[in-house]
Amino acid sequence: MIMKNRKLFYLTFFIFLLSTTSAAYADVIEPGMKQVNLNYQISNINDYPDYVFLLRGIPYPDIEIINSSKFSFYKLSNVSIYAIKRDDFDASIINKSSEEIQSFFENNSKLIKSDISLEGSYGDVKIENPLKEATIILEIKDINSTNLIIEKSKIIYTFEDGSQQEEIIKDQNDLPEPSKGINLADYWWIFLGVLIILVIVIMVIIKRFR
Repeated sequence: MIMKNRKLFYLTFFIFLLSTTSAAYADVIEPGMKQVNLNYQISNINDYPDYVFLLRGIPYPDIEIINSSKFSFYKLSNVSIYAIKRDDFDASIINKSSEEIQSFFENNSKLIKSDISLEGSYGDVKIENPLKEATIILEIKDINSTNLIIEKSKIIYTFEDGSQQEEIIKDQNDLPEPSKGINLADYWWIFLGVLIILVIVIMVIIKRFR
């Protein structure tokens, strides 16, 4: 019996180490790459003053109240948005333990869970890429006692020089990529090849006319 419990302990410990190592590895940015910050913002949240909107993520955040400002979260989290009537919301839940918060989300029938799941990471790009951050603009399409329908309406890209580019999101499962100029650093080999060809052509022409 002791041997069996010991094996179970070692197996559990091994799984814990594996999951921790995987998460740590996923946080590492490869050399030559940089992380693009990802934000979200609900454009029409102020149209629903009778509701409180909450974030709940795995593993983080436990709970967070959101408003019309931008918000972000840990890049490995999967996050959902909830709504609850303001009159039914007890703000003290914010300061409760993780277990009490979990019970709040699992057992409160007045909470309305959205149909959208948010990811915390846009992804990594090459250091030479001028992209700095991306903000996905969300829009509440409908809310009632059982449904909270939210859609991605557009994405705003911000670049290192402070300029921005806005793209409409037509497919909820696919983000449009920024189309701002070609980064010359990523295509140096093309220009080098063209330059070599031009030099060869010029040398051939010079030799022919000597």
